[in-house]
Amino acid sequence: MACDRVFGNIERHLRCVPNLYTPEDYAYHIEQSVSRRYKVVRMKQAMFLNVGVLQNHITKRQAPGRTFKDARKLLFRLNYKEGFIIKSDYASDNIYTELRLMKGRASYSRDRFNLSVFHLPPLYNNPIPLTEENVRDLQSLFTLLPSDKRTFYQSIQAGRVEHNVTDVASCEEDDILDYCN
Repeated sequence: MACDRVFGNIERHLRCVPNLYTPEDYAYHIEQSVSRRYKVVRMKQAMFLNVGVLQNHITKRQAPGRTFKDARKLLFRLNYKEGFIIKSDYASDNIYTELRLMKGRASYSRDRFNLSVFHLPPLYNNPIPLTEENVRDLQSLFTLLPSDKRTFYQSIQAGRVEHNVTDVASCEEDDILDYCN
């Protein structure tokens, strides 16, 4: 999102909407809640990727004896491209801790730190099945839904929801990111 103000405007608008029954309703109201047109990207199953491959090479590192909540300054320097520097107060002569993002490797190299070389597999190979408890909850709430909003939930119960099917070929073209290559 452009900024936190946009998120606040969306939340303020959604509080005034009495009922949102489907993801399409929710996306419509998000698009209508801001003055500039905001594009809602409807996620398909193939768009959820497993980032575990990256965690093997580049991880969330912890500095020995330092934590992010104690940090007062995070410094990024050209001569230390493989990580960043944590300072625990604003004084310039304070002791600092260098935190490497590239674990166990030599100094920065564009070839070693190139994230585009990693192929990220899909997070889910198959749709996540509903538990019996979830199915019972849907069935009990089904009678409370307006008749024009029931088709989405009927298709969930039947296991035929289009956006839960792994079909990369049917992935819509997206001008933000190209997921279908």
